[in-house]
Order: sequence, then structure tokens, then C-alpha cells
Amino acid sequence: MKILIKPNLQKPEAAGCANQVIETIREIAAKRGDTAEVLIDESDRQAVENRGGIRFGTYREMLDDCDIVIPVGGDGTVMRVAETAAQAGKPVLGINAGHIGFLTQAEIHEINAIERLFSGEYTILNRMMMKARVKNSGAESVHMALNDVVIRHGDADRIVAVEVFAAADKLIAAYRADGVIFSTPTGSTAYSLSAGGPIVSPDMELILLTPICSHSAFNSAVVLPAQHEYTAREKPVGKSGVMHVSIDGVRICKLEPRGSVTVSRADIYAKFIDLGTRDFFNNLNQKLSWR
Repeated sequence: MKILIKPNLQKPEAAGCANQVIETIREIAAKRGDTAEVLIDESDRQAVENRGGIRFGTYREMLDDCDIVIPVGGDGTVMRVAETAAQAGKPVLGINAGHIGFLTQAEIHEINAIERLFSGEYTILNRMMMKARVKNSGAESVHMALNDVVIRHGDADRIVAVEVFAAADKLIAAYRADGVIFSTPTGSTAYSLSAGGPIVSPDMELILLTPICSHSAFNSAVVLPAQHEYTAREKPVGKSGVMHVSIDGVRICKLEPRGSVTVSRADIYAKFIDLGTRDFFNNLNQKLSWR
């Protein structure tokens, strides 16, 4: 088994946690008489304390050659790794060295659960992703999202008017708001939730449309079928506002007044390893302190 470990070294506890993961893998493999090779991105070499038997290389090389990816960090770390791993068809097992950790499968004190990887006591969960096509003045860029695609006002403190269409010309909703969020079920517990959107079980396939601080009489989130495309653009009323497009929390570009963002279900899925140690709703109760 070849395991790529990818820590977020900007997290204070990530380096120590990554070294614990490496030592745990070595101990479990030795105890079971199994073979396990640890792969590390060359840029993370300085964080590794015991480098014996570890193979270093570029992240792309290590990703292509591994069987499993273990990101160590918070949800942002898991999200970024899961997106690249999805394109390589590799499953991900997140270890939480951050705060909330909705996307992780184990906390630092639960690292021994990694033994389930060797015994085969796990399943692979396919999480729906979205594709966002951004058009500006004839230029077009395509992006993948695991959590959400956000279109919102820029630096100016003003609301914007946004219309959302299905099949190019079927109006679904028109909002005067700070912006709108297109979210996957996985992303329903992220920005969409803080904007008042519903929580959706991540094994479903749908797209959530949630307004951000809507000033419209209609201010509800809308649940949309995943098999269609949805296009958001600024409603041409009065002075145009400056809007920005963000993918999974990363701002990618400005959206020009005549620009548009088209969102659809992606052709690939993020693959998450489920160790069977927790379930989604128990995780909600724990992470959101409902009980």
C-alpha cells in the first residue's frame, strides 16, 4: 500500500500530527507483516522527523503513484487535497489538525483507526462535486468545487441584483442581496449553512441555491436537481455593482457586468474513505455542539 501524506504546515499542529501518522503506519505495517510505503511531497520534507523509508517527490508524481491520500489539517486542507485527488481517482482520509473538521474522519487522538486501512474495514463514499464555468468578455474558465461556488459583491459596501436561470432562460430566482451561493450537499454545512441554507446529507445529489443577506421579499434557499445547469448573472438594473467569484473559499476572479457563472454537476466525484467510526449526523451533533 502506498500512502501519500499531505500536511498543511500552516496549521500549528499539522507537522506533529503528520509525524504521528507516519509512525503509526510504520508500527501497524510491522505488526501485521504488511508492506506500506509513505510518500511525501518534496515541499513538505522539512516537516518529517524520521525520513527513513520515505519516498519524496513532486506532489503530482506522488499523487499519481499512491493508493490513498491522507491530508492533515482542517476542512480547507481536506477540500483542496480532495479536489486534486478526485481528478486522479484517489480516495482521501482526512486527519483533523484544524478546528471543526466536518470533512475529516479522525482526530489526532484517533490515529490508530488507520489500521482499518490495512484490514480493509472501510468503505469509499462518493461525494458530488460541481463544475463552474465563468464567462467574462468572451473569455471562459472552468473550475471544480467540492463545497460551493459563491458570487457576491466586491469591496464596495452595497447590495447586488442577481438572477439565476435554468436552461439559459428559465428564471428560478432573482435576489437583491450580498450575493448567492451554489452549494453541494457536502458544502451545505459550510458557508451555505451560515447564510441560512438547509443541512443536506452528503450522500444526496442536488444543488443548493442560497442568497447571502437577501434584501428581497423572497429570501429562501432553493433546492435544485443536480442534472441541470444553472446560470447566475447580474440583473441589469441601475448602476452595475462589482461582483467576485469564489470557489471553495478562494476568490478566483471579478465578474464583469455582462459576465455569467454556470454551475452544473461535475463528471467526477470526490472519494472519501469511511472508517465506520462516525456518521454524518452524530458528527453534526458533536461539531455544532447541539448536545
